[in-house]
Amino acid sequence: MSFDNIKGAAAAVNAVTNSLSLTALPNPEMDISLISNFQSEEEVTGKSVEKDEPEASLSLDNPTLETMTENLKEGGKKRIPNPGSSNSVLEILTVLGTSIKSETYRSSREVRNILDAGILNNRHIAVSIVSTKITLFSKAAIGAIRRLVHYYPSASLDAEHIELSSPYTLIAHCLKDLESFCAEVHETDATKAPNSTTVEDDVPSTPTCNKDTVEHLGILIDFVKEHVFKHKIEEEEKRHAQSLCTFRMLWLLFKPGDTVYVESGGRQVAYVVQSVQVDDSIMAPDRRRYDPYTITVWNLAFDGTFVRRANLKVYISHFEGERSITSLKVFPSTFLDQKDNCETRRKLEASGEKWYGLLRGAQMYYNGHIMSPSKGTLVGRVYIDSSSYYSQHGNGPDVGEVDDIGEGLAKCPCEQCHGRRPHPPVQFPWGKYDFLDPDVTESLVDEESPHGARHRYLICEGFVYGFVLKSKKWEKLDIECLLPPQPNLKAMESLVMPEDRKVMIKALVEKFSRVNHGKGSSKSWGADFIQNKGEECIAEFTGRALLSLTCGDIGTDEVVIEQRLSEWFRLAEKWGAVMLLDEADVFLERRQISDLKRNSLVSDFEVTMRAKKYILSQHALNEMEWNGREIRNIFQTAVALAEYRFSRKTDKTEFDGPVLDQQDFEQVCNMTQEFKQYLTNIRGNDEEERAGAHNDRFDDRVSGQ
Repeated sequence: MSFDNIKGAAAAVNAVTNSLSLTALPNPEMDISLISNFQSEEEVTGKSVEKDEPEASLSLDNPTLETMTENLKEGGKKRIPNPGSSNSVLEILTVLGTSIKSETYRSSREVRNILDAGILNNRHIAVSIVSTKITLFSKAAIGAIRRLVHYYPSASLDAEHIELSSPYTLIAHCLKDLESFCAEVHETDATKAPNSTTVEDDVPSTPTCNKDTVEHLGILIDFVKEHVFKHKIEEEEKRHAQSLCTFRMLWLLFKPGDTVYVESGGRQVAYVVQSVQVDDSIMAPDRRRYDPYTITVWNLAFDGTFVRRANLKVYISHFEGERSITSLKVFPSTFLDQKDNCETRRKLEASGEKWYGLLRGAQMYYNGHIMSPSKGTLVGRVYIDSSSYYSQHGNGPDVGEVDDIGEGLAKCPCEQCHGRRPHPPVQFPWGKYDFLDPDVTESLVDEESPHGARHRYLICEGFVYGFVLKSKKWEKLDIECLLPPQPNLKAMESLVMPEDRKVMIKALVEKFSRVNHGKGSSKSWGADFIQNKGEECIAEFTGRALLSLTCGDIGTDEVVIEQRLSEWFRLAEKWGAVMLLDEADVFLERRQISDLKRNSLVSDFEVTMRAKKYILSQHALNEMEWNGREIRNIFQTAVALAEYRFSRKTDKTEFDGPVLDQQDFEQVCNMTQEFKQYLTNIRGNDEEERAGAHNDRFDDRVSGQ
């Protein structure tokens, strides 16, 4: 059979199936299946094709279209035996809906009577096309598709046979690549034996094809182009050139692996297409309404430890006529990029870069609406720490469950996969988009990415979790509303106190807040040096977050105080924050024999404070008889003054160093004495006298002996 004759036979088949679909059925009761088996002429005749014959040819295994009937039982169908021969290139299954009433217990005699009366040519039976499916058997064609299509999760490309359902989106999305592949036949393949391309072949870096591959792909391509797509793809692409689309061909916009924009909260967010679920009867000419499209996309999200890929499903309901592409809920990014000269793309890339940097934690200024269920507007300082939020509120979000690496694969225990996913094959294009540790991978720029160097920034999610320093609550925050904080470095100058005391405070602040270069965090410390405004000034001077706590934040139950206080200290240490314990005198009051609960409370508080070493002991400041502890504190403070003075020196050389002199000791001693006198004035007696009055200790000086 010549190629032209076979094309004519295929056209006849198409005409028959089209003639069967003139009557639309809203609820078909019985399906019949038409099976067409396509083979190359060489496989049918067992003879080689003459050189002057076309290289590709096909024939119908059964031109009369063998029909089978199958009953619908509660929505299920009986499986039809595969009639294809072992030499089949592909097989096409066309399912037609009929008006024959469905019966669960129809006898074989009744079925025979129905068949004898005829179905396709019976004017009393209405018939319509329900769906079609192609099963590809050719190993040569399957091997070529695997080489060309690197990402198409909805198709099982690793199976022995490839099944494609109408409207054959894989073929349409890759049609140009398949045609170009067939056109570039390399001379080096001429010496290869037929069917040399097999399922087990290794994947070469540059795809090549041979005679069998060209022939078998040609059969597939010619069928879908001439009998399925016809001119529909060309017509839809013309609409795309005008940024228009139709619902029936909407699937053509969403090729897996392409970047799309999804409308979310009045703005565009970038994602990557994973799959598009299409109504199987979308190409049927007699349908008037279709099921909604389900478009599965993914982007980069944070699970509390790693940046991973996260799924989202977007639905597009049926619409009539044409519609602007950029008015859809989801659309390819190229249409808006061309329209606004990539302004949206650059904005999202910058937003993603900010988002990724903030995963390490930082103090920021927020001005805008919060994204938490409580809504509302927030203006003020926040500390961004999504990992701490997830650790305090249970496990992180459900990310990393993008099932697109392959079917039936076990999770891999290697360091790259962490036992949480199958190991990606060599051809998998998204291996660098998973298990990204912000503390290890400093930048997401990838100059070798075929999607653009900053593509990973482009598809980052647009929110983080932050701790509002004023309300002491966690909130979900919009990344676009976060701004760098502007600390008031001159706030210390507004304090009403002697200048030398300001210098000492600055020296102590600088001494205790030096950065630990190992992890980028700061040495833990906190102090309430000055009443009222002092703590804000210290925070502003250091550019650090101010964590101001009261009894309500810590609690008054000795069972939970240590737990809460330890958690606050952990956050303060991680953030390098200035921590103010307001009303701390409640926890430091003198123990009383009659109040064991208070004694336990004070004891728990003091034990936690000493264990953590987060503040300077106020007891050391109260006892000024120049004991060993006081001498040590005075000496350390004097050293801090010397180092601070040296850090402000402008004419120092590499051989210079801090010099501790008499003025440093005098300044510290003077302030210590002033503090002692201040306590004596407001309490009427000094430390020893108060201790003697409470019978806490016996001194000769106190007793007057």
